Amino acid sequence: MVQNFAQISGKRGNLNLKNKYIMENIITWDFMGWKENNEPEVGLQLKWNKTLIEKFTQISSQINRNSMRGGADTITLHPQIEGLLHPDYYDNHRKVLNNIYNVVLDENVDKYAIELKNLKALEDLKVIPVIDEHGTITVKLIEDVPEEQVIEYIEGLIGYVIIENLNLG
Repeated sequence: MVQNFAQISGKRGNLNLKNKYIMENIITWDFMGWKENNEPEVGLQLKWNKTLIEKFTQISSQINRNSMRGGADTITLHPQIEGLLHPDYYDNHRKVLNNIYNVVLDENVDKYAIELKNLKALEDLKVIPVIDEHGTITVKLIEDVPEEQVIEYIEGLIGYVIIENLNLG
């Protein structure tokens, strides 16, 4: 189980957690969070799992703010946690959540980290918005922008929801 952000950093060597965008784009969701305020009842876990979609929306909004090209369009998660996606919102035949997110199941990803990204922007990365000191936004070709700025922009297109208190064995 992922206990903290440093552990996911170790598991995903390409995550630079010192980057402000990566830190803004990582939030946690407690699988057992419903226990804090409620007595156990039939169906409560399923109701609680709806709150996971709220976390996806938060990350997607942050990706939109970072990218200026829309929020997340793709969610990648381990097949063992596909059941967390609430059946009222998830079409497991088309692999689409909320008619917004394409869902990719990948056995090679961390079981306790769900990745959200703006795949369309990543695949069509020819220009990036650049904000000057006056707040003016201009669009520049990626070859006209320093590599560090391009990397920071790309990192802003990706986010994670870390799942706590889930034991998959």
